[in-house]
Amino acid sequence: MSTSEATPLLNEGLRQRKIVGAVQDVSGHVAESAKGLFSEWITFIQRGNVVDLAVGIIMGAAFGAIVNSFVDDLISPWIGLLVGNDLDDAFIVLNKKKVCHPEDGDKDICLSWKSRAEAKAAGAITFNYGRFLQLTINFFVISIFIFFLVKSYQRAKDRVDAKKKAAATDA
Repeated sequence: MSTSEATPLLNEGLRQRKIVGAVQDVSGHVAESAKGLFSEWITFIQRGNVVDLAVGIIMGAAFGAIVNSFVDDLISPWIGLLVGNDLDDAFIVLNKKKVCHPEDGDKDICLSWKSRAEAKAAGAITFNYGRFLQLTINFFVISIFIFFLVKSYQRAKDRVDAKKKAAATDA
């Protein structure tokens, strides 16, 4: 093989090596960037406030279920006794026109509905005060609990701060 024939092959080999080198450089840079991004993400997750936030959200969801059960199962039945039916289903029919069930033979006989769903299905316009009262009770129970929780936390924090201050002045 003559030198004139070997030169294009040599140039092609050099070009391929440059391409491989460039690809390796880029892949190394991408790998380093990914490692850096991953380590930044790990640092972010390990911060106390992110973990605290996640725990707070999970506990808040669980606490919401407890409050809903407390209101629905323990408070609402007593209020329902006063109202005459389930508090969540307490409503007043607002429209004055006669609204009857279509399956009634006599259109002049209208039934009194036992639930909001029945009244709505019959076309009645209803004022649903029971659900509003139930959600209002939920809100007050949660807000009272949060008030006492924050108050207890603040007292404990004040005690710890006072002990730290006393230890600093004694030293």
